[in-house]
Parts: sequence; structure tokens; C-alpha cells
Amino acid sequence: MKKICFAMLLVAGITCLGEVSAAEPMELRVYPVVPACVERMSLDDDAEIWLKKGDYEDYFASALNVLGVDWPEGSSMVYVKTAGTLNVRNTPDNLAKFEKILDEFALKSFNVEIDTRFVETGRAALEAVGYFDTNRVDAAVLQERLMERQDAKLLESVRVVTRPGEEVVGKHVKEIIYPTDFGVQLKHNIASSTNAAALLSATVEPQSFTMREIGSIVQVTPTVSDTADLIDLEFRVDLVGEPEWKDYGAKAKWEGAATYDLAMEQPLIPVRASVDTQVSVRPGRTLVFGGATDSRRANEDKFVLVFVTARLVDCADSEFVPSSRRLSDPEVRRKFESDGMESWTFFYRLSFDCCMMRAYPDPDAKPKTKEEKAAEVAEDERETKEWLTKAAGVEWPEGSSLHKLRSLNRLWIKNTPENLAKVAKFWTNIHNDGYCRNIEFDIRYMSADRKTLSEVGYFGTSRINAAVLQNRLMAQDGAKLLESPRLVTRPGEETVCKGVMEYIYPTDYYVNHAVSSQTDGSNTVYGVDSAGAAAEPQSFTMRETGTIVQITPSLTADGNFIDIDLNTQLVGEPEWKDYGAKAKWEGAATYDLPMEQPFFPVRATTDAKVSMRPGATYVFGGGADRRKGDEDRFVFIFVTPRLIDP
Repeated sequence: MKKICFAMLLVAGITCLGEVSAAEPMELRVYPVVPACVERMSLDDDAEIWLKKGDYEDYFASALNVLGVDWPEGSSMVYVKTAGTLNVRNTPDNLAKFEKILDEFALKSFNVEIDTRFVETGRAALEAVGYFDTNRVDAAVLQERLMERQDAKLLESVRVVTRPGEEVVGKHVKEIIYPTDFGVQLKHNIASSTNAAALLSATVEPQSFTMREIGSIVQVTPTVSDTADLIDLEFRVDLVGEPEWKDYGAKAKWEGAATYDLAMEQPLIPVRASVDTQVSVRPGRTLVFGGATDSRRANEDKFVLVFVTARLVDCADSEFVPSSRRLSDPEVRRKFESDGMESWTFFYRLSFDCCMMRAYPDPDAKPKTKEEKAAEVAEDERETKEWLTKAAGVEWPEGSSLHKLRSLNRLWIKNTPENLAKVAKFWTNIHNDGYCRNIEFDIRYMSADRKTLSEVGYFGTSRINAAVLQNRLMAQDGAKLLESPRLVTRPGEETVCKGVMEYIYPTDYYVNHAVSSQTDGSNTVYGVDSAGAAAEPQSFTMRETGTIVQITPSLTADGNFIDIDLNTQLVGEPEWKDYGAKAKWEGAATYDLPMEQPFFPVRATTDAKVSMRPGATYVFGGGADRRKGDEDRFVFIFVTPRLIDP
């Protein structure tokens, strides 16, 4: 085969394919890769063409060998910088292994997919799937169990896709437009004949319209780490139900007229679930939020949960999960088993090199030659093996190996299952530094009557532990679980979770009066006195009723305590008091001017700053329930924070 010159390669981006052996049929495949691919792996970042062979002439080629990719005669790999592709020629078996490595190391061009599911269910279903268990059940398991139940309902399932670093918004909404103010005009219609009545009429003018979206809204901005092991999500999700309407208008009756209605309606908007937070999550991981009772009146005994799953998908719409072994992984990722050994990939961060008293290379240092880099890598790997032997008792039988992909922050270790288990256990210690961990909060609002509290020991002289009190109340018929929201956020980031009804009501009223009397020059009466008035609701404001949880946590340097800035509210449905006037004119029926104002029962609220150990439960509240009819019950707020891996 005729060779193609290097200059032509620069222009056309064509690979040098080499001689093809008839005994080993090969294929040429082209892979679009992320821009950082070459910068991570190449020894010569300025090279226009990046040619890799199966020897140790550079770092990544040796990595491919260790990971099981062979390079028989005639094979090649060329990076075409102008096209952003890897052009790889090899056997189908080696290409299959190579494609797995591209997925594992997230070197393909990819997008971030966010799958959001709103699920409505009752308390019995949540108890059955383990939502209230002391030992935390993984959110993906909760979702799977709920989806299998007949008493759980999938309300919405919104999926959005975007590039890393770009905001994406997905909406399925109805835009309702309503007035935020009203004007009332009173008008006289004077009759022209003798002794005819002067008639009074009124007109309502809706003014200052605004728009509110009803339905599901998902707004996400994801960023992905260089090694694609973590996805940072800044997101807000809302599920808003159809509004109810309340009429603040006046009802009037003038002489000779039927009752006159001045309709002045405002919406009461049920926000069934709302979450605003920032979290770090591994690709494929599911998190759960929400758990407040449904704010729609017909569903007061239901809870609404929000499940969020973040995935990496390549441009061909195939999901992949980079090999980043995390401490809580229930499964082991296995590669290329042989001779009774397995190959595992371990993700590591700076803390790993710090344990070995190593630091990352100085970026301003003089560039090393290929030979110097190869020697440095070999020495680093030898010292890492010795350190794991001393620190974790890992043995290295014949056929075992360790390869350190420093530019990708990964260790590829081939060893027996017993020795790999030692490494996995040891990983818990060196990475338990709170770095990029999330904090999950389990909040429970409960009410109980006096008798039940006496039975569980709340009024005893000896203090009862909050976790014990919560467990005892959960088992009592005289206690009731009111709300059970769950939130997840990164340390230092505020998170807000709501399940509320938005009440829009006036804070001011203006009364418009009208009185008339008409005569001619000789005092002959053409009309009679007519009087009337209308109340204009003005200066509308909004108050949320339901559950509102607002938390900003921070983690101490040693990771042993969580400092929490906590604000929670449980606000009941309002009662209404009418301050309007009642008047009666001669010859007319009673005239009503309704001017209603709400009385909001704040059933429990907490504004506190507290330090807690992960997994501990604290209790707040204990005051009487201010909701009418429940004054002899007491309301409590239980707060349990947990550290969870992304």
C-alpha cells in the first residue's frame, strides 16, 4: 500500500493505515472526542497529528496495553485535531475494548441528560417501600419500588438534555393571565321623564395583568468534572396545579334593582412540589426530594416526591457511566478477567497523593522528555504498590499489576478479588474527607395529642432522645405524620423545598361612594335620591400555606459535624374574617360591602442555627396546633441530616 505523506495528513486528516494482514482483518472507526482528550493524554499537546502505536513510546499507549487493547501489525490510532476525532484501525475485538475505555474515561463527546419524575403516593405506600426506615433506602430503590405499586401515581416524567455548562429549561405548562388590581366606576343614568328614578350602576375594570405558569417546569444547569466522575447540578423543579378562585368582589342592591355582583377574582395556586438546590451527583445516580403533602384540596392525604436522575449520554444517544469507583457503590465494575484475577478501576483525588506525601506536578516546571516521563510513571506505580501493601495489606501475586492514569485521576488495578476487596475497603478511609459529598435532610412534621405524648414519655422528668421519640410517635395511633419533606444539597449551598398553596389577597380596600339628586330650575323633581357604594380590593399580596423548608448547611473541616442554618414553616389553610360594612338606605334592602382578610394558622415554625452529627435527630416545636379544631394537639419538627456520597 502506498504511504500518504505527513503534509497531506495535515490537510485532509487521513490516517496512516499501514499494511493490513489478511490473517487479522481490521476495521477503521472514527470517534468524536472531547477537546480535553489530547490535553489529558498526549505528551506533545501541540501536535496536529497524534499517532499511537502499541509500544511504550508514550503514556496513553501503555495504558491501552494494560487495559487489554493490543496493537497488532497494521493497527494505528490517529488524532485529527482539526476534526476533533480519533481515527482508530484495529481488530473488532480490540475496537470493542477500546470503545469501553472511551466510555469509562468519558473521552467521547457527550451531553448531560436529566430525568425528573413527580410521583404522588400515600403514607401506607411510603412505609411499605422503606421511606421512613432508620436505615436509609437508596433513592433509586425507592423509585423502583414505588413504580411497581398500584397506590403510587406517576404525575409527570420530564426529560431534558444539554451540553455541560449550558442551562436547559423544559416546560409543560398552561399560562394563566389574571389581574392584580381592579378599578370600579359608579355611574348615574338620569331618566328624562317626570318622577322617573335616577338609576345607579357600577362597572369593574380588571387592571395590571400578570402571568403564571401552571404545570411542570424543570430548569437545570449541569457542569461536569474533567474526569466526568461527578455532575454538579444547579436546578429548580416545580409542579404547579390548576388554580382555585376566590372572589373578593362586592354584592350590592339598589332600589328597584336585583342583587348586583361585582366579581373581583384572584387565583389560589397549588404548588404541589418545588425544589431549588445545588448538588453533586455521579452519572446514573438518582436523588429524591419533596415529600410534602399535596397542596391540592382533593389530595390532602397524598405526598408528592421528586426523583432526579442525571446521566451522561454520547452524541449517538447511548448512556455511559465513567469508571469512578465510589465508596457506596453496591456493584463492582469488572474488566478483562484472566487467571483468576479481575481488573477494577479506582477513582482518586488529591487526597490520595497527599497520603503518599506526593503533590501534583508543577505546571510551570520544565517539560520532561518521554523517557523521563516514562521513568517517573514507573517509579510512581512501584511506590503506590508498596504503599498499598504497607497501608492496606495488599499483596501482589504474579500476574497482578497497577497502572496509574494520573492525568485521568484513576488507578487500574489487576489482582485477586481478595486483594481488590482490601483496596476497596481502604478507599473508604482515604476518601472520607467530605470532599464533594452531599448532605441529605429528612424533615418530619408530626402532631400528637396530650395522652399519646404522656405514653411515649415526652413529659417525663428524664429527657427522651429525639430519635427515640420520633420512632415511638410513628408507631402510635394518637400521633399523625403531617409532612415528610426530604432535601439534598452540597455543603455551603442553600436548598429550598416547598409544597404550598399560594394565597393572593388584598391588604387594602377603597370604598367608592355615589349619591345623586336632580331638579330643574323651578324645583320640579325629575329623579329621586340614589345612593350606592362599592369596595375595591387593592394592594394584593401573596402568602404561602403548606410546607416550606429552607436550609443552608456547612461541613466542619474534619467532616464530623454539620452546621445548619435552618428555617422551616408549616402554615395551615386560613380562616376568613369579613370587616366589610353593612348599610341600609330608605326603601332599599341591606347593602353588603365584603372586605375579607385571612387568619393564617402558623402551626409550627423554626428559625435556628445548630450543629449536628450526621445521622443524629433533633426535635423542635411542641407548641399547640393553632389550626381551628386541633388546639389540643401539639406539633413537632424532627430533623435528621445525613452525609451521602454523590
